[in-house]
Amino acid sequence: VEKLKGIFYFHSDVNGILSEMIDNVINTKPFKVNSGFLGELEIGSGKIKMNLPLVNRALVLSHQDLIELKDMLNE
Repeated sequence: VEKLKGIFYFHSDVNGILSEMIDNVINTKPFKVNSGFLGELEIGSGKIKMNLPLVNRALVLSHQDLIELKDMLNE
């Protein structure tokens, strides 16, 4: 029973954290962060954009992608 309570609280915490993160990504003015290994990240205006080094491409996660990730983790 204690393990189930711990899983429930963990699940609830993750759901809350992801919901808050998605809201922040949607409502934040875009800003850039240099992450070293991953290169430059752009976060805000409803997306997370990761420039991929060596291939001259970018991976862009929209707020809808983040909502789908949250829903997938909630299953």
